[in-house]
Amino acid sequence: MGGEQDAGDRAHHDRPQERPAPFGDADDDHHPAWFLNLRDDPNVEVTTKGQPKRRMVARIANAEERARLWPLVTADHKNYAGYQTKTDREIPLVLLEPPV
Repeated sequence: MGGEQDAGDRAHHDRPQERPAPFGDADDDHHPAWFLNLRDDPNVEVTTKGQPKRRMVARIANAEERARLWPLVTADHKNYAGYQTKTDREIPLVLLEPPV
């Protein structure tokens, strides 16, 4: 994947093996190219503040996971709730998990 995402400021929740990462281009009606690249090649390196890079596997949250996690994400990052109202597409929530 071309860029790095800093997962240090992502929402924390009840499953520490997962790190939810909301992605989207605010009011754009199409997913950005880098998200499509992530979907197609989910192997990433994640930098968390103060920690060395870690290999992770990204996957798009299913409907049940998103329903559970989206309120936690928007509670910590109020701007994402606003972004969602500006587009007809669902802003994806990506889970970053350690490789198995």
